[in-house]
Amino acid sequence: MESIEKDYVLVNAHFASTETFSCSLETSLLNNSASRVFSCPPKKYDQDVAAAMQARELAVTSFGSAKSLGSHESDPLAASNASTVLREVQGLSILHPSTRLQLLHRYISILSELVQVKFNAGLFLESFSVELVVMAIWKEALRVCSSWLASTMEDVLSRSCSANESTPVQKGAGLSPCSEETVDFSMPESVSTWAEQGFLVAFDRAERLSDHLRNMDSNAQMPDAMEIIFQTALEIGKSGGVDELLGNKGSAAASYTKAMLLLSFIVGEATSLLLSPPILLSPADRKRIEGYVVNFESRQSHLQMSQSSP
Repeated sequence: MESIEKDYVLVNAHFASTETFSCSLETSLLNNSASRVFSCPPKKYDQDVAAAMQARELAVTSFGSAKSLGSHESDPLAASNASTVLREVQGLSILHPSTRLQLLHRYISILSELVQVKFNAGLFLESFSVELVVMAIWKEALRVCSSWLASTMEDVLSRSCSANESTPVQKGAGLSPCSEETVDFSMPESVSTWAEQGFLVAFDRAERLSDHLRNMDSNAQMPDAMEIIFQTALEIGKSGGVDELLGNKGSAAASYTKAMLLLSFIVGEATSLLLSPPILLSPADRKRIEGYVVNFESRQSHLQMSQSSP
């Protein structure tokens, strides 16, 4: 395998002024970032990271099989390889709603973690910028849930009519609040309740974050969320390379998994979210980022092979 490409992908960010904070939060969600155009001039990694990513001729293999969609003990996407993730995000429109929502769940989880990290570091603008993206993902989850529920109701009504049944259709009556631990992604009613509650929590968090921005310098500029996410992915991937070099295989594997997830979000989900203006990604830069994902996957596969060997 080629060593992980020693380039950074730099984002040309066009920022929105904090003066827009006087507008409603919904308006902020739609206009928090201007059109994002990725450009990729080369930049070398540090020597220690380059050493961690020395060229090794390894075949890209799967690092896990997907589990059943109804399982709560493991996430099928967490065990799948990066190539599978890329295929899924490139075909978002044909994914089964259950699989689609699990993918959105993973993006929400890792980006919410990034929001908290930035907040704890006192980087409130960066935290708020990423939180708006999280809200956009929740809105997409609500859309998928709504479409899935409508389709399910149509199927139930169709079967009921054909069988001359008179039993009224139940629409999730009696459902208790869903946490991430109890939500059943195979049940549209359960996952819809989870999405509704999650969006409200994210909205409340965004409002509280905005309170930290009201007293800031009005000339402060909003960071670009995609740049933050991309740079975070690179840093996590580099950390994984250092851990691998030092023999910390567990930490390295976890870092590669996180880096792959963040990068797959950029090339897949981010470009399809209802953000205004939309995120733009050229074919060349998409290919370059996908190359990072495949290379991280190869490192992940190598670690698993080395751990399983006697």
